[in-house]
Amino acid sequence: MAELKCQYNNPDNISRESLNIYWQKNEEVVYALVSGKEAMQFVHKNYVNNTKVLLSNYDLRMYNISLKQSGEYECIVPALKEFRNKNVHKSKFHLNVLANFSVPEISSESSLVELERRSTVSLKCSSGHGFPKPQRMFWQLTDGNGTKEPRYPHYNVENIGETFNISISWTLTVEEDINVTCGLEAHHKAVSPVLQLKLKKPPVPPESDLKMTITIMISVVVLVLVSSLSIILICKQSRSTVPIAIRIPLI
Repeated sequence: MAELKCQYNNPDNISRESLNIYWQKNEEVVYALVSGKEAMQFVHKNYVNNTKVLLSNYDLRMYNISLKQSGEYECIVPALKEFRNKNVHKSKFHLNVLANFSVPEISSESSLVELERRSTVSLKCSSGHGFPKPQRMFWQLTDGNGTKEPRYPHYNVENIGETFNISISWTLTVEEDINVTCGLEAHHKAVSPVLQLKLKKPPVPPESDLKMTITIMISVVVLVLVSSLSIILICKQSRSTVPIAIRIPLI
């Protein structure tokens, strides 16, 4: 819904039964109030049952708005017998109709499951059915070093009928687990859901192999400790042995 301001406060105190008010766009009558009553027979077919005037201030409410209805509207209170030479009131209102873009969506022709290290992945992000023309689209990458925005990807904008579509592509090499999002800047902002790119985890050894590995490691540690203690004891014993001097009498 949109509300267009007439800015007419009836300074001449014209009675409602005598009041005529027309809202129009170019040559199309959007709403007509004749002698204080709605006169839908004068209204253009594009606006029938889609407009209403607030009798408190004669502002126009429009419903079921489309992009085609953007433009300049006029609120006109035409001359009465006592105001033959001019309109009682005339004001203009410019209506800008916007269409929000869809939530950006990331797609890929590459398999994103169990990626090998240094895998090459091609991504595309797209959003559409928005108006007016968007400002830009961009990627954001989050890894162990934080979040950054690659500078080089170029986005493509297409005019489809009354609205615009926008897309962006990116080919990257995956070195570690990362999160990727795609952002849109237009008359509103939007961000895609997070895409997680995870590397394939190394295979986990069977439980029996794991127990054997632990047993061997413990045995090696024990063997090293025993060997070390044995060497220390031998060294201590060799240091504590004192040679005995024997005297042989001379004849």
